Formats: sequence, C-alpha cells, structure tokens
Amino acid sequence: MSAAMKLSCPEYYLVGASFEEKLLFLRKVGFDAVEVSNQDLRSRRGTILEALRNQAVAVSALWGLVRGCASSSVEKRQAAIEDLEFAFEFAAECGAGKVVCIDHCLAPGEDAGSAMKHFRESARQAAEAAAKLGVVLAVEPLSWRDRAMIAHTEDGLRLCREVPSPGLRLNLDTYHMAVGGEDPVKSFDRGLPYAAHIHFSDYVPPPTNPKRPLPGEGQVDFEGCIAVLRKHGYSGFICVEGTSLRPGPPDAQLGATVKYVRALLAS
Repeated sequence: MSAAMKLSCPEYYLVGASFEEKLLFLRKVGFDAVEVSNQDLRSRRGTILEALRNQAVAVSALWGLVRGCASSSVEKRQAAIEDLEFAFEFAAECGAGKVVCIDHCLAPGEDAGSAMKHFRESARQAAEAAAKLGVVLAVEPLSWRDRAMIAHTEDGLRLCREVPSPGLRLNLDTYHMAVGGEDPVKSFDRGLPYAAHIHFSDYVPPPTNPKRPLPGEGQVDFEGCIAVLRKHGYSGFICVEGTSLRPGPPDAQLGATVKYVRALLAS
C-alpha cells in the first residue's frame, strides 16, 4: 500500500463562499490537502493562513496564472519574478514547498525563439530564489492547444537540463500528457526523477464534453501511473482535477473519485 501518497484538490473545484468553507468541503469529501491558487495571494494571505490553521489542512502546492515570464518586456518579466518570489515565501510559510508554473504560453505576436529564451532566463532566476527558501518552481508542461512552449514531458526535462537547479522541477499532469499524444505511464517513468508534484485528471477525446473528466471516467491508465509512482518511490501529493461526467452534486462526484484513487493506492 502506498500510504505515503496523499490526495489534494485545487481550491477552485471546492464548494464554499469562503476559503475556510472550501476547506470544510474538502475535508468532508475526503482529501488530505488543498492546492492553493496564486490569484490575489497578497490580499488573501492572512485569510488563507488562518483557515489552514483552523481546519488543520495541509497545502500540497501553490498554482497560479503568473503572467510575464516569457514576455519581451523587461518590466513584465521582472513583475512576474516578483510575483513568484512572493509565492515562494508563502509556500515556505505554509509548508507547501512547491509553486506550479504554467507561464510559458506564447502570446500572440511574440517570437517563439525569443520567448523561450526569456522564459528560460526567468526560470533560472526564479529557481535561484526558490532554492534559497528551500522550495521549488514546478513547471507544468501544457498541451499544444494552450500555445505552450513546454508542451510535452521531454520539453520539461530539457528545461531542467538547461537550467540545472535544485529549485527547478516539474509538475506532471496526466491530462496534458494524453492531449499531447503521450502515454502518461511512459511519460511518468521518464519524468518522475525531475517531478515535484503530480496532477491526476482523465481524458476523453472530442466531441465528449467535458474532455477533462475526473480520474476513472476516461481513458488514462491510472493503475499504471500509480505503479510507476511506486517504482520511483514517489511519496508526495497527487492533486485531483477535472469536471465529472457523473450526474450528482459535487460532493458525491469528488467523493467517488477519492474512493477510486484510494482503492488504486491500496491495491
């Protein structure tokens, strides 16, 4: 049994009028931790920390839409680095240890070569700042449809080789792997030595909607993925994402997914 692996859920999938109500929902459904959004983090910091203390909930990672790491504008890149540095401080403070970054999508009109050069340098600066605090920048490869410059696991591994730092790692996401034509089991096997965090979400091809259902509702081989996690000795969090294909209220949908993944972990 993989007792060391625990389950988390992004806060934006949780039901509640406040962050603390969302944590109550998270505990009711059966998750172990929450993935906190970077959105408005400066203004929400005190509220988030208080709710985490009150509900004794762990944070698996921070995730957010920091913008500007690949920009041609020096000012925008610097602002993005400063936002990441604040997120690193928060990650160290709340014990998350990881900040997931998806800020590598090519903006309209930007040159791909120059944008990738800018992102690589931003990643280097951010990784240095993260390492000083004992946390990591976890870059998440996204699917090609998001105009991602890091669209496959191998792209992420290349970045880690080009920017060697203990502060730079990957966030591996089964959905984006499947959309990009990868076999998540094989990609996990290649990527796990550099992985700091994991996202589990399923995939079904169009025209099914949603195309990103919860684990167990699509085509991804999660049993195989967990076998590879065990093989590599992964002991971190598995963050569950997706929109359910099942009818019913959110607590029943997410609760069924928690039972499904825990059963795989226990097998």
